[in-house]
Amino acid sequence: MRFTHLALPAALLVGAASADTANCWGKALHPTTESLKYAIKKMDEIASAPSTFYPGGAREDPKWLWLPVNHCEEVACYKGAQVRWCNDDTEKFRWMPIQYVVDGVRVLLRECRAVHDGEIVAGGMLTHPDKWSITVQAEDACKGKK
Repeated sequence: MRFTHLALPAALLVGAASADTANCWGKALHPTTESLKYAIKKMDEIASAPSTFYPGGAREDPKWLWLPVNHCEEVACYKGAQVRWCNDDTEKFRWMPIQYVVDGVRVLLRECRAVHDGEIVAGGMLTHPDKWSITVQAEDACKGKK
């Protein structure tokens, strides 16, 4: 019983100390939570895959993402849900594991839920003080992709 009393304040402290900022703009632009969960599942498959040797180095490894300065790239596009990540830094390229994007999308799924036209949707933009961001939105071009 004592563990529960100690764990709750610790969990609240971790949540309050988060450096990310979620902007849940425009629920009409959000994908359904069902399609977003599917996109998370597909990105999780990449993030949790066994390590493999890539002759061209880590830049070929799908577990790692690389972007030049001031640039965005689509990371996932499934069942109407599009996930993009951006390097908002104007001076340095960005190199990070795809797991960071997966974790950020989970934050938007949890923090930015709404009901639109009778469906539960989630999306928006997650920004990080280290000058990178994630955008989750509905995208017609992603509707047929699995």
